[in-house]
Amino acid sequence: ATFARVLRLAPVWISTAQASQAIPVAPGLFDLVIIDEASQCTLTNILPLLFRAKRIAIIGDPHQLPAITSISQLQEEAIAREHDALDLIDRWGHCEGRGANDMYAVATRALPRRKADVIYLREHFRSHPQIIGFANHFIYSDGLRLKRESRDVRTTSISPGVHGVPVVGAAQRQDGSWVNPAEADAVIDLVQQLIGKGVGSSLGIVTPFRAQKELLVQRLAGITSDGERILVDTANGFQGDEREIIIFSPAIGPGMPTSTVRWAENPPNLVNVALTRARDALFVVSDFDFCGKQKGIFRNLADYCRRIERLRKSSIAELELYSWMVLEGWQPEAQAQVADHKVDFLLAAPTGRRIAIEIDGKQFHAGATQRDRAIDAALAGAGLTVLRVSGREALETPQTVIEKIRKLMAA
Repeated sequence: ATFARVLRLAPVWISTAQASQAIPVAPGLFDLVIIDEASQCTLTNILPLLFRAKRIAIIGDPHQLPAITSISQLQEEAIAREHDALDLIDRWGHCEGRGANDMYAVATRALPRRKADVIYLREHFRSHPQIIGFANHFIYSDGLRLKRESRDVRTTSISPGVHGVPVVGAAQRQDGSWVNPAEADAVIDLVQQLIGKGVGSSLGIVTPFRAQKELLVQRLAGITSDGERILVDTANGFQGDEREIIIFSPAIGPGMPTSTVRWAENPPNLVNVALTRARDALFVVSDFDFCGKQKGIFRNLADYCRRIERLRKSSIAELELYSWMVLEGWQPEAQAQVADHKVDFLLAAPTGRRIAIEIDGKQFHAGATQRDRAIDAALAGAGLTVLRVSGREALETPQTVIEKIRKLMAA
């Protein structure tokens, strides 16, 4: 509200950090300077604007990609030595290898209580719950509140949410970068299928590697027309953009050294940006066996995609309820083994209570079968609370089911 009043009462200048020379050089020229996407800005870029500001507001996401600098560590040290400022370089330097010294990090360190004084924007409206649900758990530590329902989709010709497309391929070094030809073939096949369903106009392909991007652009040239605006780029080039459908081509696979895989997944900012460009549907095309052997976010992503695909193939009702549980910020374990029984979902409540959720078919309406009663007794004996709902209820009135689970989670 304060910003809105400022905008109504005063003239507003809008500029990139690189174009500040068009603004008069005067200290305190602006009552307020708002720096957006601050994690992508270096302090050097922003200094001319800070000079012109009485107050500043820094807006950014430390889990997005950081600023890219063009100065080397040796060059920066030489400049600091020339100006007798070597003692300042660790705190204010920003060359590659210095760590998180973008404008967001600098501003956070300037706060009295550092991160404790950051005001977090926690509500997420863009992506389908299955898509942002992964990032929420593995990257944002369940700190987001998901505000978009699973049925709120613009693309109706394909199933929304996360799709895993397994590929057996190999990574190859090319022009200082990496390609995975088999994965690229699978991406092109998928693009042709999606175009056939009429969704080519809001389709994007994201990859960590420049060479994979160039290979995909080359192969797409032969199958797309001017009317199909398919954006292909690296995660750096895609940051700030979005599409209804995103295909993620990580290009990692046998033949790629561990150090390169670690570069792509640690920290997980690159993967976070790539996945969350999608609004309605995310297709992950990758060698899931190879990903599953990694130690970071790629292994988590492979496991997540496999889980979603199992649910999609086994029960649409289970997949729908899973999406709603993810929307609540819960992390249900699907097809969980408990003693001698496998339950549809297992949830751990903050109170320590473990809840087994079973989704039943038509026989549910006629009452629990003798077998179900025996299973429920065994699960209860193992310390679980059992909730049985019908598949119809999970599909048609999932909010009712969620309310039942919420009460059990709080009890």
